[in-house]
Amino acid sequence: MLAPCSFASERLVYRAADFPTDDAFLLETFRDPATQMGYFGGVTKPYAVRHMENWKKHLDTNILSAVICLQAEDGSAGEPIGVVDLEKREMGGPQNRCCGFGLVINKQYQGKGYATEAMEWIVRRAFVGYNMHRVEGGVFSWNTAALSTYRKVGFAEEGRRRKALWEEGGWHDDVTVGILAEEWYARHPDVAQQV
Repeated sequence: MLAPCSFASERLVYRAADFPTDDAFLLETFRDPATQMGYFGGVTKPYAVRHMENWKKHLDTNILSAVICLQAEDGSAGEPIGVVDLEKREMGGPQNRCCGFGLVINKQYQGKGYATEAMEWIVRRAFVGYNMHRVEGGVFSWNTAALSTYRKVGFAEEGRRRKALWEEGGWHDDVTVGILAEEWYARHPDVAQQV
């Protein structure tokens, strides 16, 4: 019998975005300049409600988008703390089974291991739930916390565009990270890979 991937991990619950209920949380999260730099790159700017519309469309086009919530005592979704997603990356066609990821944790919840837990969950969904062959992402070199998180989950640095981003008075590298299905399954021998 198949065991479906749960929409929960040890301390977190993953649910669909609920607009306009989540607007205030997402606006607060993306108004933080460090969050903007890490997620969007480029020059930071005051973030307004109108900016949310494009981001909502982005969520709707993803393979999977989830609001990350603290798990309430009854196991349901409690307070939202971030967003995680799998993005389409067809690279010549869907037969390549490649996707990207996005992750944002509200600044007041950073440094508590939630990013690592959410990344473990989304990568498992990619390989077990969606039968992806590869998950990839980009991170700017100044974001050492994110790089550390991705390495913990098993991502390898695959490339580096040197001095690709001008941010806050200096140049920063754009780092590409990736993990293959066989690498993930080797780290999780308790999960049987289906052929």
